[in-house]
Formats: sequence, C-alpha cells, structure tokens
Amino acid sequence: MTHQPPYQLRHIYASRMLKAEVNHVWLAKQMGHADWSMIHIIYGKWINESRDEINKVATNLALL
Repeated sequence: MTHQPPYQLRHIYASRMLKAEVNHVWLAKQMGHADWSMIHIIYGKWINESRDEINKVATNLALL
C-alpha cells in the first residue's frame, strides 16, 4: 500500500457519498464548506443530476 496524504480521505468520503446519492448540500455542510459550490467543482462528475439541472442551480446560486 502506498502512502496517501490525509486529505485523500476527504476525497474518498465525498466521492463515495455522492455515488450513494446523498444530498450534495448536506455533504458540503458535513465537510465544512459554506455552500455546495466546492463539491460541484471538485466532485460534480459523481452528482447524478442532468447537466441542465446543475447549470440551473449554479445560476440560481450566483444570483444569491
């Protein structure tokens, strides 16, 4: 087994939770983020939503 940096556990946790289809807003709060934009940027490929829905939410967040 190769050495992995501690933050790698965060990536594993986030990707597995998203694959399990947990709410990404809840996950962002669990990981200490102020909003879910970082989850979307880093882990967006694991969010099971259509591209149109993701764009709509991102646009709405930008308006806040």
